[in-house]
Amino acid sequence: MFKNSHLTRKKRRTALVIGCGRLGANLAGSLCDKGYDTIVIDKDETAFGQLPDNFSGYQITGDGTDKNLLEKAGIGNADMVIAATERDNINSLVCQMAGRIYQVPDVYMRLNDPNMEDIIEGYGIRVIYPFRLSVNEFERLSHAKA
Repeated sequence: MFKNSHLTRKKRRTALVIGCGRLGANLAGSLCDKGYDTIVIDKDETAFGQLPDNFSGYQITGDGTDKNLLEKAGIGNADMVIAATERDNINSLVCQMAGRIYQVPDVYMRLNDPNMEDIIEGYGIRVIYPFRLSVNEFERLSHAKA
């Protein structure tokens, strides 16, 4: 009996990363290692130089808040969106679009100002606080030596 192998293969998960600074670039590499088809979007083409050697995904130069660009990048079929720019307002907009318009199951947002968390409350957006993570790691390390 003929067996169509592409029908029996498990669908690879897709992740969009908006912002290719240190955080976005390293998360993109980590997602590639975990088997995700990863697409990184950044306005600055030179930012892609920060991607690690293990990055095997796609790079798109453009505005990560542009609905048409997000659709061309595949947000409608994405399993995960990570907004990792250094601008909280951009991250908030991208994440709200991902969750509310495209119903992306896993949405993560880099947030520098904890006071902005009220804006996204109730939308299922998970927040990454680089400052808090650094403080928590310092606390963990400093208590380990005490």
